[in-house]
Amino acid sequence: MTLPHRAHAQMAAGRHAEAVLTLSDHLSQHPGDAVAWDAAAESLLQLGQHDGAREAAERAWQLSGEIDAACLFAVALGSAGRGAEALAIVQAAIGERPHTPRAWERIARALDSVGLTAAALEARAEAHQLAPDDLGVALRLAERLERADRRDEARALAATLLQAHPEQPQLERLLVRLDHHDGRLDEAAARAERLLASDTLPRPIAQGLWMELARIEARRGHPRSAAAAAHTGNTLALSAWRLDPTHDPDALPRRLDALLAADLGPVPPAPPLRPGMAFVVGFPRSGTTLVQQILEAHPATATFDEAPLLDRAVDAVFGPGADWVEVARRVGDPATAAALRQAWWDQVHQRIDPAGRLVIDKLPLNLLRIDLILRAFPGAPIVVVQRDPRDAVLSAWMQDFELNQAMAQCADLGRCARLYARAFDLWLRVRDAAPSACALRYEDLVADPERALRPVIEALGLTWDDAVLAHATSARAATIRTPSYRDVRQPVYARSVNRWAAFAEALAPVLPTLAPYAAAFGYPPAP
Repeated sequence: MTLPHRAHAQMAAGRHAEAVLTLSDHLSQHPGDAVAWDAAAESLLQLGQHDGAREAAERAWQLSGEIDAACLFAVALGSAGRGAEALAIVQAAIGERPHTPRAWERIARALDSVGLTAAALEARAEAHQLAPDDLGVALRLAERLERADRRDEARALAATLLQAHPEQPQLERLLVRLDHHDGRLDEAAARAERLLASDTLPRPIAQGLWMELARIEARRGHPRSAAAAAHTGNTLALSAWRLDPTHDPDALPRRLDALLAADLGPVPPAPPLRPGMAFVVGFPRSGTTLVQQILEAHPATATFDEAPLLDRAVDAVFGPGADWVEVARRVGDPATAAALRQAWWDQVHQRIDPAGRLVIDKLPLNLLRIDLILRAFPGAPIVVVQRDPRDAVLSAWMQDFELNQAMAQCADLGRCARLYARAFDLWLRVRDAAPSACALRYEDLVADPERALRPVIEALGLTWDDAVLAHATSARAATIRTPSYRDVRQPVYARSVNRWAAFAEALAPVLPTLAPYAAAFGYPPAP
């Protein structure tokens, strides 16, 4: 087997790190192979290595001159936060009316990367028109229709495809999600259980189905079977993630323990003028996406939904992999702090023109960098979204996250609880020295949105606007990249409050870990 063939087999199996190594060996001998550069860019994108992907995609385009390669370069640019450049290439490509479905799908991916969901769906529809018999193209269109809340169209397309491909498990999985979203819980559970009875399901599909079944069973009122399904799905996810020798599940806990042990000195005072940005942080599945979508509905804001603005700014100033304690200490120097703020603004301007609006950076686990934010962005409002820690940990454990160093913690119940403890230990030690920060309880938000939101709007320096109470309408048109994409398109509901009580048996091993935080934030103790 040639190296390119081996790399493509590795990519098909989802082993992208291995594929990159194989392609690197090949390209060292054949640097003019545009197809190999293209494949390397795709694998690097899958690994989240955006700079390497951009360089590989640009090389593929330079060598081939093909529109497909140009569109992949646009995907890489958009993924790296260089939205304006990505759009310029996309617009030129659309003007040439590509003749391949791959080009249109890459145009769609680039448009998705800069938040243009409706245009991306149109591009996927173009790909489907060019290749109506291509199952992969049609399936990806149906999945995106579901994420865009166009469920009737997604269901119709999936049903049509299933007639032609009755044994296709990805189609069945999509129908499970649609049934779940539409409240057809018994049908969703039956379909998922039938699929999971097969011994031939690919691991990623089985993993996703187990996690979907966990949430379905929770809504059906079956906590034991829900917990069992979540355990199975998370075990599959973790076993696959740990196959990569570079994945160390203890790396993040070590970083956080070092940060907690460090004496970083006092938090600097806020400047007299507001700095033009704000942050929304919290534990995953605590309501941060809901808060971001609510604030996005305000006419004076521009919000980012989990764009790695802060991480990339830190990399730009301190280099990738910089020690978190050292970074937090070094921003005590005003010139270094100013450089980090400018790098953050550079990330913003690559994506949008703020046009005088308050820029809100929402990424839940920026809570782990609360010391850095307070020191590098003095006076910037910080909204710390809190939820009963037992509900937050339960919900995070039951989500089918794409695993990284942080989300891998959430796939293990004990690690998830300890991540919560470390995150809020960081918050609690600076809470009294952070006048620009305000806490927002999820339970208060769903009980009385206006009453909970008014202090937040004031803390952000904004005037009240009733548009924030109609967030579900604006969310339907938005690109939502998190597992909350279904929930935030609905009116605020309270069914997730105190859900943990039904799962007390499954949560028993971690309740002692979480009890001090429930008490600190005013939640009743476990019975």
